[in-house]
Amino acid sequence: MSKCIKKMKYTAQVVLERVTKRESDVSDQETTEKASVACPVDSMEEDGDVVRVKVKLESDTEWEPATQTKKKDETTSGSEDEENPNPFWPRARARANARASAGASARARARARARASARGRGSVRRSRGRRVGGSDRDQTSAPGAERWCSVDEPDITPPQPTFCPSRPPGPQLIKTASYSAVELFQLFFTNASLLTIVQNTNEYGRAHCTSPSSAWTDITLQDMFSFLSVVLYMGVVKCPNLTDYWRGGNLYNLPFPQSVIPGKKWLRILQALHLSSKEDEVANEERRGTPAFDRLGRIKPLYEEMREACRRNFHPSQEIAIDERMVASKARVFQYMKSKPVRWGFKLFVLADSSNGYTWDFFVYEGKSENTSGRGLGYDSVMKLVNPSALGTGYKLFVDNFYTIPVLFDDLLKQRIWACGAIRTSRAGFPKTALNALEPACPRGTVRWLRKGSLLFVQWRDTKDVSLCSTMHTAHGSEKINRKIKIEGGGWSVQGVPLPPAIKDYNRYVPRSLFDFVYCPMKFDLFLIFLSAIRFSGAWEELMCPTRGLDITKCSTRHAGGTRRSFTTSLTSRS
Repeated sequence: MSKCIKKMKYTAQVVLERVTKRESDVSDQETTEKASVACPVDSMEEDGDVVRVKVKLESDTEWEPATQTKKKDETTSGSEDEENPNPFWPRARARANARASAGASARARARARARASARGRGSVRRSRGRRVGGSDRDQTSAPGAERWCSVDEPDITPPQPTFCPSRPPGPQLIKTASYSAVELFQLFFTNASLLTIVQNTNEYGRAHCTSPSSAWTDITLQDMFSFLSVVLYMGVVKCPNLTDYWRGGNLYNLPFPQSVIPGKKWLRILQALHLSSKEDEVANEERRGTPAFDRLGRIKPLYEEMREACRRNFHPSQEIAIDERMVASKARVFQYMKSKPVRWGFKLFVLADSSNGYTWDFFVYEGKSENTSGRGLGYDSVMKLVNPSALGTGYKLFVDNFYTIPVLFDDLLKQRIWACGAIRTSRAGFPKTALNALEPACPRGTVRWLRKGSLLFVQWRDTKDVSLCSTMHTAHGSEKINRKIKIEGGGWSVQGVPLPPAIKDYNRYVPRSLFDFVYCPMKFDLFLIFLSAIRFSGAWEELMCPTRGLDITKCSTRHAGGTRRSFTTSLTSRS
């Protein structure tokens, strides 16, 4: 706002009246029409009877006087003109003061917004070209605010679990007894469950696999054992087609399947293989489209029996793990996982013993369900598999970043189950503070940690940043691991870098081969074969699933390529 000095000529009497005039001497009418502010007289000069007065005005240079004036009475207009030779000056002064007061109020509002922003309640303007959450010298934190700590700062040692399993860990067998392969097989496939499969297969075969030229012949329990023995053999020796196992050509000849069961009979059993009864299927089909419909109704009899057998015949050790497992299948209930060797098939959530890979419990994923907790599929899967009443307390659970949820770890700790797992930095509950966090300039092996109650969050710089969450580990220890570190001058040197205990145990108890590969002798692979056999045939050649408990009977087999290979089996169903 510019300032201008305007010179006016007044008589001495007028000047004295304007300077010494009080507010009480002005009438109400004069007050409304004139400015109510004092005249800032800069200087006065007397020239005879004329007094020159200099007045400073704060106004814009391009202001214009008001074009409209109030109509005045004839009796008062003359006297006012005599008192104020320039009638526009008081109004200009009033407008200048109004603009000055408006500017002052705007500055006051700006200062109020600045104070509110400093307290965190206003809008924050980020600086251009600068990364938010940079070095800690650019940031200030209030006392008690969250910040990442380094290895130089000590951490507490959380209470360690006291292992109290409900049963002694290991196989639940009589240690002094000697078991044959068939007896071990029957621990998981009891005669009662196999007789149910035989009955349902005969019922389906008589209804759908009978023709005038070839009538259906009921199978027996011995035929079912013969059928299963060839299934296990197919898991060891793989041929392009099912009929190649009974081929008698000169290229290759497999004597075992021919000595156990004829090829046509085996194919007819495969065609009619049924695990559920017709009545159950009809009743379940009537519920299609409702929440009561069971998508796994066709495999439910064997499905529930196998889950119970896995829990009954073995008890896991203290370290357990949960992850997904894919079973190759072309049936309707299938999922797709691009990170697995088997991408299409049944998706199973499995709780396994980390020391040997034994599957203690599992369930088949059926798709979206209405009976959920609202905290995600990972949370519901873990809470469904972890059963402290059957397992016991004091277990150490290891999971990957799909299941690691801070609220899940808190709930497991309330049940006396400790947990550790990789975590996604975008998870709800992961610390969002950037104070002293890992920066791009941090060298390999840098550790940052933050503790929130019973939860420990660890970030470790390796070839990429690794983030973990744990309820049983301390932040750092004396363990080191060799890594290549870039030194000054452009070379590389092998040096020992700190290895957090959580990272060490996670790599030890969550091996990827525990869940990614189908070929593992400690799994319930025969049940997986049954899953793949439901409602279609010709899928056996896609499976490579050997089972446990094979007796040693050396035989010489020949692959399609002509190479020889010895295999072991004695499950020839002669019981």
